[in-house]
This record gives sequence, C-alpha cells and structure tokens, in this order.
Amino acid sequence: MISIQAFGAKGDSRQDDFPAFERALASGTNEVYVPAGKYRIHGMLTLPSDFTLKLHPEAYMILDDYTGSEGCPYLLTAVTGANNVTVDGGVWEGNCRKNPRIVGEHPHRGILISFSDVSHLTLKNMTVRNSEAFHIRLNYVTDFLVEHITFDDRDLRFTQDGVHVGGGCERGVIRHIRGVGPSSPNDDMIALISDFSGLNMAPSDPIWGQRPGPIRDIEISHVHADNTFSFLRISSVDQPIENIKAHHVSGGCYYVGLQMEINPYVRDQYQQYPPETVYGTGVIRNVEIADWDIYTRLYYGNRRRNYFRNYVGGMIDIEQSVENLTIRDFHRDRERDAKGEGLPTLNLKNFKQNKLTFQGTEQTITPGYTPFQLQGSIDDLQLSTVNPHKEKTL
Repeated sequence: MISIQAFGAKGDSRQDDFPAFERALASGTNEVYVPAGKYRIHGMLTLPSDFTLKLHPEAYMILDDYTGSEGCPYLLTAVTGANNVTVDGGVWEGNCRKNPRIVGEHPHRGILISFSDVSHLTLKNMTVRNSEAFHIRLNYVTDFLVEHITFDDRDLRFTQDGVHVGGGCERGVIRHIRGVGPSSPNDDMIALISDFSGLNMAPSDPIWGQRPGPIRDIEISHVHADNTFSFLRISSVDQPIENIKAHHVSGGCYYVGLQMEINPYVRDQYQQYPPETVYGTGVIRNVEIADWDIYTRLYYGNRRRNYFRNYVGGMIDIEQSVENLTIRDFHRDRERDAKGEGLPTLNLKNFKQNKLTFQGTEQTITPGYTPFQLQGSIDDLQLSTVNPHKEKTL
C-alpha cells in the first residue's frame, strides 16, 4: 500500500488534505493507506473501481467546516458503476455543527457516506459519527458487506439513520453494528426503504438522490445499541422488500424495536384517504426476526420525539402489508423497560385479515381497532391495536 502522506497529506488537523487524496485517487494505485492523524477534507472523496482505502483506527477523516453547506453532498462516495470497492477502518467525522443543512433544500440533505450504483462494496471496521443526516446510505448497491461499524454521535440530528438501505439493493450482509452513547444513531439503526412514492406522491426528491426500487436478500445480524430510535425499519409503498433476515439484536431503543409503519408521506395524506387505503400499503414478503433481546429507554437527546410517540403502537409495530413474517425468540426485558405496560409488545394495525400462529394455536384476526388477546402458555400476552395492555415475551 502507498501511504497518503506520499501524496502530500499531513493529517495535522490544520491543512486541507483533500488535494492529497485527489492525487492519490487519480494516481492509478489500487491501495492507499491512511496513518493515524486528523485529516481535514474540504471536498468529496470519490473512489474508483478495484480500490481499497485502508485506514489506521485513529485516522480521523473530518468533513471540513462548511464543506457540506457549500454544496458538497457527501464526505465519501464512489464513481457511478464502480465495482470491488473496500473501505477498512478510520473514524469518519461529519462535523455537523459546522456543516448544517442548506436552508431551503431537502431535509435529508447532509448524508455523510453514500454509495449508489456500486457492486461488491465492503465497508468495515469504521467509526461513524456526527452526520447531519444519514451516516451510511446505499442505493442500487449489490453484493455488499457492511460489518463492524460503530456509531458514536456527540451531536444529535433528526434523520440520523445508521445504515440506510435504499431501493435497488440486493444480496447484502449487515452485521456487528453498534450504537454507543445516550442516543446513537439518533434515528433508525438500520432502515430498508424501497420507495417513497404511492398515493399520488412524487418519486424521491432528486436533490436527496435516492431512487426507488426493490430490496432483496438482506441478512442482518449482531446489532446492539445503548439507546437508539429504532433497531430496524422496513418501509415499502409500491416497490417490494423480500427475503430479509434480522437475527441477534439487543439493547435499548426510545421509540420502537421493529417498525413496519406506513410511509410517513402516505400518513400525511391520511385525511384524504380512507384508513383501509392508507393502512396495509406496502409489498413486504418473507421476513424473519429471531433472537432479539431489547427494551425501551427514555430519550436523552436534544429534541422532542413526542410527535412520533403519537403514532407508535408497539415494540413491534406493523401497519403495512407483510406476507410470511416469522418472529422467533423475541424477548422484551421487562426489568429494564422504561415504558412498561404503557406500550404493547406487538401491534397490528394494517386493516388486513391477519392469520397468526401462536405456540401452535392458530387464530384469524379481522381488520379493525378492537383489542384482542391470544391464549397460550403466556396467558397475559396482549396484542392491541389501540389500547395498551400488559404483555411479556413473544
């Protein structure tokens, strides 16, 4: 590997090292090493195909002051159509205090790391912090591996997703993901969002740059957070999300554990459409949830969330249409749970005919808001569509 210092980078936290990285990326070398240091980057690092960027664990890649506000969309990305790209190591600092969203532009502007139209992508051994919006966003990325990623936010922002998987992503593995601190990441830890269209909504904002498309064959495992917004969000309107596995999830969340809530843009039109049209949207199939051990916590960040609490109905909140959902070994730690009996474990509100099998007993639930109870060996498990009840382990 060739050290980035050979191209003039200093890593002294004062010099703008972006020109040195540009020279390295244009040199034709396939591997670049970044030693320990603090590298101020006033620009967007765009990686080519067949390229490896290896960083020392104490190599800080800092989005320089006001770089994002001057129109630079990301700190790290790759050329369109890139293949076989690896980023290994380093601390990726969004410096969101000095990189606020551009006034008047899309509220999701401020993504720190974004890859689109890339195949065989590997992101590993990275600490990502203080993004203005999403930490890591993938869109039309195939055959990817994201592993050993730590989110460690000191400055909290809304839409601060951890790993945000957009349309067109297939055959991916996301594993060994951690969120440390009182609220990190400050939004969905892992989000699978296939589209934002539907019910007369326009396609995704081109400024934001996320295109709709199917999401298929994603494996998620070994996810832990001290306190995150939600562990996993699955959201679809028209585009399918299929063949998803999420195993070995643990820790605390202040909103919801697994959310399949209706698209927020669709929810905004609730007054214009009957509930049976809004609830139950989405094309979600073959989802397996297994070995979860989570609990609710209080929110210790710098802003509200009361608006969102008006919507959440359970630790597992399902308002979309989902076919073939398996939940196995899901444990809610009642001793550490902050919301206690005020929040059901499972909420179904999708206006669909739900057929549930609970410990060998099958029951069919008709659409509506009437609370119901499933009898089983845990006789106080309550599944409610509107009223909170006491429940234990599902």
